[in-house]
Amino acid sequence: MRTCALLLAVFCACSSPSPATPKQQAKPAPASTCALAIADRLWLQEALDLWAFASERLLLLGDRPLPWMIFFDARCAFHIEPDRRADPQVGSEPVATLRAGAREVAVYSRAHEGGLVLPDGERRPLGPVAFASVYQRDKRPFSYFVLALMSVWSTHPKVKDGTSVSERILTVAVHELAHTQQLIPLQMQVNALPAAPASLSDDVVEEAFRGNTAYREIFFAERDLLFRAAAAADPAEQRRLARDALAKMRERHARFFVNKHAVLATLEPMFLHLEGVGEWVRVRLIEESAKFPDRPELERVDPLFDGYRELRRMSRADALLFVRGKDNDWVQDHGLALFMLIDRLVPGWQKRAFAGDLVSPYALIEQAL
Repeated sequence: MRTCALLLAVFCACSSPSPATPKQQAKPAPASTCALAIADRLWLQEALDLWAFASERLLLLGDRPLPWMIFFDARCAFHIEPDRRADPQVGSEPVATLRAGAREVAVYSRAHEGGLVLPDGERRPLGPVAFASVYQRDKRPFSYFVLALMSVWSTHPKVKDGTSVSERILTVAVHELAHTQQLIPLQMQVNALPAAPASLSDDVVEEAFRGNTAYREIFFAERDLLFRAAAAADPAEQRRLARDALAKMRERHARFFVNKHAVLATLEPMFLHLEGVGEWVRVRLIEESAKFPDRPELERVDPLFDGYRELRRMSRADALLFVRGKDNDWVQDHGLALFMLIDRLVPGWQKRAFAGDLVSPYALIEQAL
């Protein structure tokens, strides 16, 4: 199972990557050429710093180990905490040492050999992607995370039209890293279902109903009620709007999640939990960006990084617009609305969200009303 975030609010290549362009189809580089450029080293350190901040202060995860992290450019992949039993071709000599919270972590390299090699052995074309997934070793599941470096993102045609592009991708990195804490319980829950679809993605509901006008009407009305409830200043009004949204959800499920779609009533809350947490943490990172230190060294070497200046000026409404974009996935937008409301209604919800099974966001709201 692989999930993806809507990167740059206009592009997602996580499930169906675009064919590699001629520029991306460089011949495999000898291991000795896999040096980590200064810009990439600084950017990787920033990604680790943001994850340390988000996991400790926003998601309240405590001292959990890092997942296997794979960053890549056109020539090489750079691994943090690799599982050498799954990929013995990862180099044994570190190309850099970074910090993950209070401890040092080594970065190892692996030259591309006909495409990016994933922990499950799959090879895929190079391109601007970010995703988290699960691989099996010794009949046990392990999570991992993959992210293109900014030299790859800079090849995307929409990058030149964006602002705070580097920071946007960094928040997407944290979104996907949050998924590494969710995917294994999600996989176990899905596997336990007696009637899960053979082919399954987090967009399963959108894929089933995007062409259904009646469904879209009630779905978007529910989502908008959730966002209004999350923004309501008056507690009584907030609870009234939340109850109205739950009533819309029950009506939607009873009307549309029947017959061959009945399993969606069980699947939808899992994926809303998955994507809602990831999008919520992106919004919260923007709101907390005033606490991040200036990064003049990174700004000098990364033309797409502006030192968080734009993010620091954003109100909550601006942050939501930045994260939601113009055409966000249904599950991401809907999940974000749910967790913006949950964050108002359920203090300390993170402890329940990361305790094991992916608890239904609707259940968290119902229990708080």
